[in-house]
Amino acid sequence: KLLAAGESGGPVLRGREFRALIGKETIGLGVHVALASVAVSGAMLLVFAKRLLSRGDAENGGKIARWGGRWSLVASLLQLPLWLYMLRILPVGEQARLMGGSGLGVLLFVGALAAACWLMNDLAQIAMGEVTRGLLTRAVAAMGVTGGLMTAMQLQTRERGILEQKTAKEAKREVVASRPADKWLFNDRY
Repeated sequence: KLLAAGESGGPVLRGREFRALIGKETIGLGVHVALASVAVSGAMLLVFAKRLLSRGDAENGGKIARWGGRWSLVASLLQLPLWLYMLRILPVGEQARLMGGSGLGVLLFVGALAAACWLMNDLAQIAMGEVTRGLLTRAVAAMGVTGGLMTAMQLQTRERGILEQKTAKEAKREVVASRPADKWLFNDRY
């Protein structure tokens, strides 16, 4: 598709040049996804433990629940400094939308933080041995709510950024179209 669109031309990138293209946000997001995968795996152990508890196997259900709670708790706690890092490296416009520029962005941000605290509280209780079917259900629900709020927050803050980029590209196209003599400079990429 890129070849047909005329976008594949240019120099070949070698290792160092390619690594220079990888931004800090990409690395942070990769670490976040890896940690979130461990946390969700722990939550699946909580679901399995709840099934065992409902069948009357309290010993194995409790053991699996404690291990699932520990996995999820450790992964969630490791994400706390990562969240601060990701917030710090966000572009200024996205930071502003989370810190008061957008009412919905602020509500989603505060809601996601509250849900994450709720989740870690429930996971800590499970990891320390308090295993009940209600607590397991609450912890899995808290993980879903936290993930949903964080996804909505990301989409809400980035959606405007993408629209602003489109507007800038459209403005460049209009400038190029208004100066036909300069079209060869831009090679119709804008």
